[in-house]
Amino acid sequence: MKNNIIQTIKDVLDKMDISYEEIVEESIECSEPVLVFSVHSKEAQTLIGRDGDVFRALNHVVSRMVAQKYEDVPRFQIDVDDFYKKQIESIKQKAIFAGERVRSFKASVDMEPMNAFERMIVHSVFTDQDDIKTHSEGDGRDRRVVLSYVENTI
Repeated sequence: MKNNIIQTIKDVLDKMDISYEEIVEESIECSEPVLVFSVHSKEAQTLIGRDGDVFRALNHVVSRMVAQKYEDVPRFQIDVDDFYKKQIESIKQKAIFAGERVRSFKASVDMEPMNAFERMIVHSVFTDQDDIKTHSEGDGRDRRVVLSYVENTI
């Protein structure tokens, strides 16, 4: 299956007339492992686009193409010159900062709207912390994580 995903990525990049040095399979650990295919290219900025628009479109198109061709496709993500990894670290840092605000003010904090995977990253940051509880609120594109302070009752 992994070779089929890599071949689909190559086919799409070739159709886009984007050159690439290599496509490497990696894994990122969050609350669940995610299969990542890292594309290394001198045209990374073209593949990322303004504010990551092309990056998100590339991931959407490739995942839809793979899902149409094959059954039981594992969850995967395309990364372009570590753009995705940097996004994950940025989300974790925002969550940590929001968590510090929750602790300081002992009040709930709503984070910005996020997609399902980004929300999962935020939830995973606080899984081992007893003083902060997380849950998601909202619908569709407005769905976000809310961090709440939990008073220690001991």
